[in-house]
Amino acid sequence: MVGILLIANLIKRWPGIFAAISLHRLFHDRIRYIFQVCFVVPMIVPQMVWLLIWKSFYDPEFGLLNGFLNASGGMQFLNWLDYAMPTLATKLETTIHTVINPLFGSIAGLILLVGLIMVAGLRKDHSSIRWGDRALLSLYYWPTDE
Repeated sequence: MVGILLIANLIKRWPGIFAAISLHRLFHDRIRYIFQVCFVVPMIVPQMVWLLIWKSFYDPEFGLLNGFLNASGGMQFLNWLDYAMPTLATKLETTIHTVINPLFGSIAGLILLVGLIMVAGLRKDHSSIRWGDRALLSLYYWPTDE
């Protein structure tokens, strides 16, 4: 597997390396500059167009998203939510400290959660493949010390 990735990486990288070497070894500065610009422009222009499209999408004055939110009444909901979230957070603080933190913040809680996932996933077929899938799912969500 590592050999396949190494060969694929070499196939992917060598054309760019050869293009960079050939652009660097052009003798005339003006020709080298023109070729370098022609080589880089196709990489830059599509991303700039994409950036300008998204910038206009989120524009507060005439953007499509804000126009939709203003027309549908979603902006008033977001304004209300902006003021309601601090009080909602203080009301949910006891739930967070008594339920969520012990469940997701400790190894025992995560083991219990994995058990709940496995029990909730029980179906009529009890094949060993399904238990393997559940075990892989539980290992995928295992916490890491990062």
